[in-house]
Amino acid sequence: DIGLSNVAFVYLEATFVEMCKSSMPAVVMLLSVLSGLEPFSFFQMGLVLLICIGLGISSFGEANFSIIGFVVVMVAVLMGSTKLVISQYLIQG
Repeated sequence: DIGLSNVAFVYLEATFVEMCKSSMPAVVMLLSVLSGLEPFSFFQMGLVLLICIGLGISSFGEANFSIIGFVVVMVAVLMGSTKLVISQYLIQG
């Protein structure tokens, strides 16, 4: 997570990396629902969709957009989110 985030800084502006990393709560929620830790909620899915739309809008306006950097930062978000979901699963037993 940390290493890939640092690699993303080579390809993207720091502000854009932080905007992408702000999608982590949405990814954690999606992974929690998929793994059965949290119940499905249409309201929460609507919020996740809103976050994804906002991320898409911010990506569209980025002047120095790099697909490689975007993929790297999103993989970092996925890895960090997976770590949090696994930790929650282990805590709940």
